[in-house]
Amino acid sequence: MQKLLSFLLSLKFIGILIGLVLLYAILPVILPFVGVRLFDLLGCDAGGSGPQITCPNQIEEILTYMMLTYWFAIFTLPTGFLVAGVLVIILVLRFVMLERRH
Repeated sequence: MQKLLSFLLSLKFIGILIGLVLLYAILPVILPFVGVRLFDLLGCDAGGSGPQITCPNQIEEILTYMMLTYWFAIFTLPTGFLVAGVLVIILVLRFVMLERRH
């Protein structure tokens, strides 16, 4: 049990968790830009305003979902940065505890 707890509180593990949480928070903001770029690269034709794409069916669905994922950012940005902030506080406290021990 002590090995598991020391692993969960290790600086490396907390750093990896912070990176994953930030990726979770920012990914819905990045995906629409990737979708628009793929849209241009594949030469798809937009039929008017909105996410109307004329491409092969599977590609059309994927690109449409990619361009609409920014709505998830309403949820993922605040929760992701809140969790990342808590993890940074834990990381700083763990670092201070390790420095005092030496």
